[in-house]
Amino acid sequence: MADINTLIERAALLLEQNRYQAAEQEIKKVLAVEPQNDHALAILARCYMNDGQHDKGIETINKAISIEPNESFYFYLLGFGYYQKDMFIPAKENLGKAIQLNPYNPEFFGLLAFIFLDEKKYEEALQHANEGLELDPENITCLNARSRALSKLKRNTEAEETISDTLSNDPDNKFTHTTVGWNYFERGNHKKAEHHFREALRIDAGFESARLGLKESLKSHFTPYKLIVQFSLWMSDKGKTFQWIFIIGLYVLFRVLRNVANTNQQLKPFILPLIVLYFVFIFFTWIANPIANFFLLFHKDGKYSLTKSESILSITTILLLVSGISLASYAYYGFSDVPEHLLFPGMILATLPIPLSKLDLPFDLKSKSLKFWYPFLLVVCGALAIPVILLIPEAGSGLAVVYGLGLITFTWVANAW
Repeated sequence: MADINTLIERAALLLEQNRYQAAEQEIKKVLAVEPQNDHALAILARCYMNDGQHDKGIETINKAISIEPNESFYFYLLGFGYYQKDMFIPAKENLGKAIQLNPYNPEFFGLLAFIFLDEKKYEEALQHANEGLELDPENITCLNARSRALSKLKRNTEAEETISDTLSNDPDNKFTHTTVGWNYFERGNHKKAEHHFREALRIDAGFESARLGLKESLKSHFTPYKLIVQFSLWMSDKGKTFQWIFIIGLYVLFRVLRNVANTNQQLKPFILPLIVLYFVFIFFTWIANPIANFFLLFHKDGKYSLTKSESILSITTILLLVSGISLASYAYYGFSDVPEHLLFPGMILATLPIPLSKLDLPFDLKSKSLKFWYPFLLVVCGALAIPVILLIPEAGSGLAVVYGLGLITFTWVANAW
């Protein structure tokens, strides 16, 4: 067997080449001989994290920390692992420990800045990015974080200057092109965003963030989806409190308009279109994504950016919408006395895409998350209600009511996720 140092160097090289499984095999040879080698454990943790196995990565780097508790980089890796799991509190705690042990590494400040960006604390993100740049004015992570923070703070001129500096320092950095792409995307410049996402994918064809960015840019050629995205970005910048005030205010306005329409027949022709527009808007915000994905299936590049799950669910969404609207319309307009055994199944089919939009294939039946089980059980309840309505109308109507109430509650609960 090759000596330990040679194996570690080989694994580190494979890791830098994004050959994570090959690096994992090499470093495990080291650990088979020296299971307490903290350097080898750190490399193995990086392999796991870069391969998306964040829990195993966190477990492994904790072993390294138990062996060498004064190595700042290990706490940085632990913070990175928690960051990838969207666990921002332990991520910040461990980055704080890393900075305490070594306050001169700009990467620590750069990652901390990105966490504050995800928390929508843009001033704090800018502060930490600037702290990192004081240590190294050319640090790519800090430059990327700074440009994102400035863009979010609407300081566009400074953001453009930072972007220019970042690209000139490292024009072939996939992270930089992806960051620039998202900056342009959020400002509505989807052509420039698409260019930078393509550049990132040219450098690393498997880079997930760039793939998602390119997919979103291509979907934004579909105008209704573009409008929904811009509205969502505008809402997300306002914070949770404003979002709830806006949603509740919109609902209250709808109720007021409906009451006015019911009590004033002269105003009803003018108010009714507003009420219909409200329902169409709310409904489309839930299903815009799978509908846009359906259009991507016919795009020469877009179809390759979709996962198998996204492709199947987009086709399923269109089929449910067409069949549900057709059946409900037939029941409503085709009979003088509207048959519930046709109307209810039509309404259920047309609304099933709402909970379905929150699911991925294959279904994770081992999940313990409410974010999975609530929409999944809604889909099951709705699908079960349709044949029961046809066979046992009374029981089926009860299931339809349960589905309807569950769906209304879901549209409120899911907004908090």
